[in-house]
Amino acid sequence: MSAPATQRDVRIAYIVEGIACLGTNLLLIGVYFYTHSRLGWTLKQNFLLATGQGLVGGVGSLLAHPISSRLSRRGALIGIYIAMALLPAILLMVDSAAAIATLLLIYTMVVSLSWPMLESFVATGVQHEELSRRIGIYNLVWSGAAVLIIAASGWLIKHIPSAVFIVPLVVHAVSAILIMLVREPADPDVAHEAVHAEPGLLQLRRLALALSRVSLPATYVVIYSMMAMLPSLPAIRTLSPTMATLIGSTWMAARWLTFLILGSTVWWHTRPRILVAAAIAMVLAFLGIILPGSRVWIWAGSSDSALLSWMIASQILLGLCVGAIYAASLYFGMVLSGGSAEHAGYHESLINFGSAIGPIAGVVAEVWYPGNIYVVVSAVTGVVGLSVAATVFTSLLAGKRQA
Repeated sequence: MSAPATQRDVRIAYIVEGIACLGTNLLLIGVYFYTHSRLGWTLKQNFLLATGQGLVGGVGSLLAHPISSRLSRRGALIGIYIAMALLPAILLMVDSAAAIATLLLIYTMVVSLSWPMLESFVATGVQHEELSRRIGIYNLVWSGAAVLIIAASGWLIKHIPSAVFIVPLVVHAVSAILIMLVREPADPDVAHEAVHAEPGLLQLRRLALALSRVSLPATYVVIYSMMAMLPSLPAIRTLSPTMATLIGSTWMAARWLTFLILGSTVWWHTRPRILVAAAIAMVLAFLGIILPGSRVWIWAGSSDSALLSWMIASQILLGLCVGAIYAASLYFGMVLSGGSAEHAGYHESLINFGSAIGPIAGVVAEVWYPGNIYVVVSAVTGVVGLSVAATVFTSLLAGKRQA
């Protein structure tokens, strides 16, 4: 077995992960509220940004393994965090929409290089019990940081708008310094792929990997479509930026709770079909958020408070679903690949692939029917439905082949 990262090194990696997420979530998700409220960007412009982020992020994720193989994960991460600190500094000095969009896309590509390396760093060379624990903590750290910063982003945007760039600048500079303190763990032995997984999971290996690869992008079709749309939804536009981002982060809190539950249990390790159930429920949750928010609702007389209540309840369900899919997909992939950076890159590229698909549908709808929120909702919902249908079909097909 390859030598794992020491407990000290893993703790430092978790700290780096947590503070880096404060910056990345501001510039990858919270930025939609900033561009809408401070720069006056339209829904179409936000969809275009989300599409671009998904596409360049997918490329960056696939490059993570060859770059880390040449430079080492530690060496590559030092350079990556330095670049991630420099880009927000440049963003503070530009004001044109084209320049901001370009720099955000470059930032997205650089960020996408970091996650596969960090995931592999904490997951290398350990048995499945320890791997499950490490992945559980890893998920709690990044998702907890996301909840805090997105909930606070509205207040920052309203009162200290430059903080959207200053916070990432500072936390990424600190990340670069901290990562210098860790040592590089040995690469996993790819010749003994999957030897550390539970026997019950090994018997369902084909099914687990197939469902992971289809259901994971579906979650990010939902997340990036929803986050790009939220600032423009009629029910959200009536709120202050502080309240809008606070409500918009509800699903993140529910996702964090899901990570906590799954990270402390193992019953799901040999039940990959939980991904199918979660994907189906995710569609219902998405509709429960978008339809009330856009006032496309069966109860024409529903009050704003009733609509917001439905949105919040649906976000809780969404958080449970996307949390289950993310945690299970990451665990199945990493335990069945021995914790390799290459597979972590595939994991992140699937995320970015899904991040682009939903917004592309939104862009097309906005081009053909500008300003028509009903058409946008229908287009994005159709893509979400197809993504989940692919998950169900994959379950049936892979299950048949497994048998």
